[in-house]
Amino acid sequence: MKARSSLFIRAMLSIILLVWLIARSDLGAIGRSLEDIRAGWFILAVLLHVSGVLLTAWRWAILLRARDLPVPLLYLARSFLIASFFNYFLPTSVGGDVYRAYDTGKYTGKPEKALGILLVERTSGLFALVLLAVLAAPWGARLFGSVVLMLAPCVLAGLFVLGALLLFWDRFVRQAGRFFDLPGLSRVKTKVRDVHEAIISFRHRKADFGGAFIVGLLLQLNFILHHYFLSESLGLNVDLTVFLFMVPLVSVLLLLPASINGIGVRENAFVLFLGSVGVAREQAVAFCALLFGAMLLFGLAGGITYALAGRKEMGSEVQRFRGHRKSESRHHGNS
Repeated sequence: MKARSSLFIRAMLSIILLVWLIARSDLGAIGRSLEDIRAGWFILAVLLHVSGVLLTAWRWAILLRARDLPVPLLYLARSFLIASFFNYFLPTSVGGDVYRAYDTGKYTGKPEKALGILLVERTSGLFALVLLAVLAAPWGARLFGSVVLMLAPCVLAGLFVLGALLLFWDRFVRQAGRFFDLPGLSRVKTKVRDVHEAIISFRHRKADFGGAFIVGLLLQLNFILHHYFLSESLGLNVDLTVFLFMVPLVSVLLLLPASINGIGVRENAFVLFLGSVGVAREQAVAFCALLFGAMLLFGLAGGITYALAGRKEMGSEVQRFRGHRKSESRHHGNS
């Protein structure tokens, strides 16, 4: 019941924010801005979605390979593309992660380890995002004259580091593990321990985590360029450095579970930021509409991929992987 109430409140907030934004805008001017799209820039922006999928798959593959789970890059790219469909068309941003964990767990035959690695992959990406947001905070504070914009990413970074320390602090984890000794929870304790062990194993694989972090920075820069190219397709003439600071700040804001997939919050934040650098309100709203349209296009591509993949093909790839692993085991056993 609480989950449904929370979902309803977030959905209503998204609707209210969108209605409030549209009601204060000239729809005719927004339409005229969208009519003058420069196709070349828009195509470049869409292509950056493709490179973003490959970068995400690369980061994921680095961490999987570090734990002796060499899943093919194209398989991971397809899995992430399909997960994007669930992210954009389900009322939660974790639906895609659930699918990714399930998909790689099914492929490797080690679901707990796959889930732990996925959490590490997401953590490395969040670390890169928070770092960029902290670097962008002084720009936001100077632009708006608000200390809150400068402190918020720094507080988030502090909480993020604290959470990471607690996760890797053995004594804390042992104490928290007593919770699973309660009646009815002992059956899942082993699975939770396997997930945790998959996470803390990267304490001894700093080079692999560092490589994933660097790829995460490249992914964030790719995301920033995507926004910049969309703005160029509308002829907003906003400098690239503005997006270098603006996009991480908005992305950190969207980490708050205030609305459905950030809808409403994202649009109002971009209109506020773009307006501060001289972009007309209707042009900023047109930019948000184009950004949302590109996201839906990407999500639909994931849905089509999911429909075309077929369980038979997915199952055959899993069998090939497991057969390869068994042959490797026999080879090592004979050597």
